[in-house]
Order: sequence, then structure tokens, then C-alpha cells
Amino acid sequence: MHEVRYLTPADDQACGRVAGYSYNVQPHKIVEMLERTRGFGDRLLGVFTPSGEMGAAMIDRRMQVNINGRDIPANGVGMVASAPETRRRGMVRDMLAWHLGQLNDDGVALSILYPFQYRFYQRLGWGFANQVVQVGVPPKEFAGHGREIGKMVLLVTVEPSGLRFADGYTKEQVVGLMQPIYEATARTNNLAAWRSPGDWDRALRVSSGIRYIYGWFAPSGQCEAYFFGGTRNEDYPTTLYTREMFASTPDGWRALFWFLSCHDSHIKLVEFSLPASNQILELLVAPRHDAKLAEGQMARIVNVERMLTMRGADGARDGKCVLRVRDELAPWNDGDFTLETAAGTAHVAKVAGGAAGEPDIVAPIDVLTQMAIGTRSLEEMARFGLAGVNRGSGYDHAAGLFQAKPIWHLEYY
Repeated sequence: MHEVRYLTPADDQACGRVAGYSYNVQPHKIVEMLERTRGFGDRLLGVFTPSGEMGAAMIDRRMQVNINGRDIPANGVGMVASAPETRRRGMVRDMLAWHLGQLNDDGVALSILYPFQYRFYQRLGWGFANQVVQVGVPPKEFAGHGREIGKMVLLVTVEPSGLRFADGYTKEQVVGLMQPIYEATARTNNLAAWRSPGDWDRALRVSSGIRYIYGWFAPSGQCEAYFFGGTRNEDYPTTLYTREMFASTPDGWRALFWFLSCHDSHIKLVEFSLPASNQILELLVAPRHDAKLAEGQMARIVNVERMLTMRGADGARDGKCVLRVRDELAPWNDGDFTLETAAGTAHVAKVAGGAAGEPDIVAPIDVLTQMAIGTRSLEEMARFGLAGVNRGSGYDHAAGLFQAKPIWHLEYY
């Protein structure tokens, strides 16, 4: 295995060259970004050739995500970059294998990334997590269910240089208004990250253009919806880019729709991203829109015992099944596991090969990850032969545990 280690600021120039080449960004811009991301607590990793040259690098961001209403320790893999002269030598593979070992030692259960190529990461155990749809809707299409009720208030103007708050508001107050609305959505979507104050600091940043945050206040005075967006930059002045838009009540959604419809004098399209399972477009009276599939995330179980124990039983009946998992990159996951649930909790244990009897489910780690987070159900995986099954009481129990769920991950790294 190549040498892999955490990077220090002394490595930033080398990292800037590697990542700058990979992402077609000036190296000094990468170095500036590395300084910011360290300030948020992220870690940087690099892998080196025998002569000591950096061959690849990445960012490790830690977070907590929702799975079935439970907090799961996770991480985001970001800015994976490699120098072209060192590619196809297994350097990224070695870096990720080392990284998984560190995550396992740190108690992390799940790893998430945005792939440059799905097949590359699928070979390393990351599985397709969710489908994302990018949508453009003419503003007038939001008018049908919109209602001019309550009050929409500009809270913050977000610029590359920082935040400008409206009179009477502070960052703590604005985040305090947004947090419960965001969490109302996060509680119903697997992979949604729970945001700390530092996570909000990161979310409320832009690298170009201007964004605005509006809060909608119901007649009761309660903030029940927010909009975070704006034009991307001067090249797209007639497109309203929606970074986030959430409401905790039906009236909040109606008010947001009305607010968007009021942009018809200068905006041609309201653009936003949705998970494929989201039904907001069906609420449009005449759903005229342009939609295209975009890259979603991939996810990977770091530790099978930890992940399946922490996600719990999710209301499944008490019972037991045996899983046989294949994982070449993380050997602690490779083997047979018993999964027993009772009273809503799960107990998972690795057992010696064959000691638990014939497995009810046989799956590679990427397929098990998809079932564990809710991308696809066990029944779907079995139908298409992605998971091998022995049908019986163990399979029936596992089928109740591994059901498809709504997934929505909004963090970027």
C-alpha cells in the first residue's frame, strides 16, 4: 500500500496543484478553500508515491445523518483528486482503504460522496444512494396553489464577502428560525444531515453571486417556511436558483408558492433540485417544467455491526436473520452476521463462517448499504438478483427490516 496520511498546512501547495489540475481550478483558489474547510473542522488526506510526491488527496467531513429517525455518525468524502501521472496505480484505492480504517476506528458508521463516476466508486463498495432531479419551472406555474397570507420577510443577504442581516436580526436568530423548519424535513428523509451551528455557517456561504434568505411568518407570528436562493451570477440573470426551500406547515408551502409566482416579471425559470421521490411538482396545477436527472450521492457502510445496530428495527417484528456480506476493501465487514431485533432495537454480531447456518441474505457491501439506508428494498434487490436470498422466516424478517425510504441529502463537500 502507498503511504497515506493526514495533511498539514505545509502540504497545501502540493494539494492545490493536484486538485487544481483535476478540477480545472487555479491552485491558489484550492489553497484558499483548504484553509476555509480546515476552519470548519474538516480533515485532509493525501497519498504519496515512494519518492514522496503527492499522488492524490481528499477531504473528510464528519457529520450526523438521519436514518429511520436515528442519529448515525457519518462522513462526507469530498474533492477526491489525483495527479494524471499517478493514475491507474491504485493510489485512490489505497487512500480510501486507509481512510475506511480511520473511520472505523473513530466510530463512524456510514460514508457518503458525490461521484465523478458511479462505476469507479461502486467497485470500491459505495452504492448508488438516491436519484436527483433538476427542475426548471416558470414562476406563474406556482400561482395555482399559492396564497398571499402571513408575511414574507427578507432576513439575510448572502454574498461571497459574508452575510448582511436585515435590521433586528442576528445570525443566531436567523438560524434559530430556520433550524426547526429544516429539521421537520430532515426527520422524514434518510441521509439528511443534522446541522450544528458550524454546519449552518458552512451552508450559508456562496462563492459567487448573491443569495437571499426569506422567512415566511404565519399570522400567529411563527416562522413556518424559508426560501434560500437567488440568481446564480450575471450569466443567468433570468433564472432563480433555489438552494433550499422548506416549510413546516401547509400554509407555509402555499406562501412559498405565492412568493415564487411573484417573480414572473423578471424571472423565466425557478430552478431547484429534488430527490426523485419528492412530490412537490405534482402540486402544480399545470405542471409545466423542464426536468433532467443529475448526479446524486453514493453511500457505503463503514462498519456493518455498527450501522445495522444503530439504525434499529424501524418497527419491524421481532426476529432473526443471517447475512453474508462481501467487502474487499474493509475486511472487518467481510463474513457472516446475525441480525436479531426485539422491541425496536437491533443486535448484530459477526460469527465464524458457517457457525450461524446458511445465510438468509447474501450481498456485497454496496447492495447492503442501499438496503440499510432505504435506497431500495430487499424485495427489489432480490427481484433483480442483486442480493442472493434463501426464502423463509429469516428472509421474511429481513424484508420487513429493509424497506425503501425517502432520501434527501443537501450537504455539499
